[in-house]
Amino acid sequence: MTNAEKTISYVSPVSWQLFRANWDELTIAMGLPETLRTWGLDALLDEYTKPNRHYHNINHILRATWVAGELCQKSNVKVWETQAVEYALFWHDFIQGHDLGKGRAETTSALIAESLIYYLPYGHVVQNAIIATLDHQTSTTSIVNKIVVDADLEILAADRETFDSYDSIVRLEYPHVSDDDWILGRGKFLVEFLKRENIYQSPVGREAYEAKARANLVRILKQRYTPEYLNDTQIGLEKESA
Repeated sequence: MTNAEKTISYVSPVSWQLFRANWDELTIAMGLPETLRTWGLDALLDEYTKPNRHYHNINHILRATWVAGELCQKSNVKVWETQAVEYALFWHDFIQGHDLGKGRAETTSALIAESLIYYLPYGHVVQNAIIATLDHQTSTTSIVNKIVVDADLEILAADRETFDSYDSIVRLEYPHVSDDDWILGRGKFLVEFLKRENIYQSPVGREAYEAKARANLVRILKQRYTPEYLNDTQIGLEKESA
């Protein structure tokens, strides 16, 4: 495992402390009662530190919430919208089960997240934003949905070493999938992003990440995944001449 891969996969004591501090700061500002704050933190830490969480762990949540904070600031959103974005990101990968069926993990995560903030008027906004991470698209005008999706996908626009490490680390979360099936399935998954008019949903996200993400996706598909059927001149995957 490379140093970059270890940075993504290894959860350090500093990451634990930062996760706790960020959770407390956010949920206190939201008015979450202490009993619910404690229960929520314990549940999140228990889930995100499981040994099978090679990528979707504390480090991912810390990175996504930091990115979201930047996007919220640049998008001039309201205070409650920033809180909804960050809170949704804490919970968006809470349930992880590749055998649960499409959408079950996101829906369950959303319901649990909303149940803790039943007293707030934007609970349904949080729920919708978490569910939007299923396909990483949103048909609504909700800036909360858009920023949550963009923050979750920011890793696609990371520097080359970090992006390549992310792509390798994600593979470890699917030990039950054969290499051939992984290449086929992962290739299809990544190509779908390139076929979209926009990968990122918010104007600020598109400006910051779109070009970098597309360059990373084209490169990694050619290097690791692209069989003949994926050649497509419209998305930059044309067969290179010898």
